Amino acid sequence: MVSYFIIVALALLFVLFFAFTAWRWGAVAAVPAAILVLLSFFLNRSLDEALFISIAALLGFFSGFVVRKNISLTVYLVSATLFMGAVFTGQHYMLKKFYNIDRMQESRIIMENLIKDAPLTEEQRRVQIEKLNLGQEFIKNKMPFLFFMEALIFSALAFLAVKIFLVRFHKVKTEKGLELFRLSDYFIFALIAGLGTVLLVDGQEYPLIYLIALNMGLITALLYLVQAMGVIKFFLMKRNMPRYLLPVMFLFLLLTSLQILPFFLIILAGFGTLDLWADFRKLNTVEKPEI
Repeated sequence: MVSYFIIVALALLFVLFFAFTAWRWGAVAAVPAAILVLLSFFLNRSLDEALFISIAALLGFFSGFVVRKNISLTVYLVSATLFMGAVFTGQHYMLKKFYNIDRMQESRIIMENLIKDAPLTEEQRRVQIEKLNLGQEFIKNKMPFLFFMEALIFSALAFLAVKIFLVRFHKVKTEKGLELFRLSDYFIFALIAGLGTVLLVDGQEYPLIYLIALNMGLITALLYLVQAMGVIKFFLMKRNMPRYLLPVMFLFLLLTSLQILPFFLIILAGFGTLDLWADFRKLNTVEKPEI
């Protein structure tokens, strides 16, 4: 547990350090970042730890470079999420295929042992095992999507840490963020293709096609959910309402009603998709709206 917190602290330091160097010196900072990435793989015995440190360095460099060049949050968040998600997904299936290491199965064994050792009756253990089976069955074909969601969270937190660090200690002026997040119009084709294939293709007969289509649709829907959050933040700012209302709303739903949360997220993703045609913030106009 202690070593885990040490790695997290080191990763945060790497993010901030390489963000600062990228903001200060631009593309030149890619050289030490690349050296650290190579060293982490050659000197570290754990692939997980090597990836963790390497991605922290790359995220730091990319986020600092984004701030330096005034690149939009959309470009950063989509690029970083797709890259990291692909790395996490590739690692998972590489370990499973070539090293016979199934992280999902390992997690299941740990949970089963915890249930067996818990002070529960046999009936309670049976119920918990059934819930575990249902949960595993639910996420079985959604591992890439879960990795991309994890990548999205990491990318967003890294950028937030970098933005606070540079603004507070170096008085950096940054471009507007989530309130102007908008996907390219072409992303809608990925959503339609993914969900359409899921409806038309038999997952039992064509498991690989079904797996790719399902996760492509879910990942695109996740990005449209972020776009919906951007629309909400835009109107909160436009009406001079506190920005913290957005995370408070999600926290309230998370703590009070887990049953409602999935439906609420689906509605939000649909709202974000609708923004493609409705253009609620009028971002397609020549002059961007004042907030």
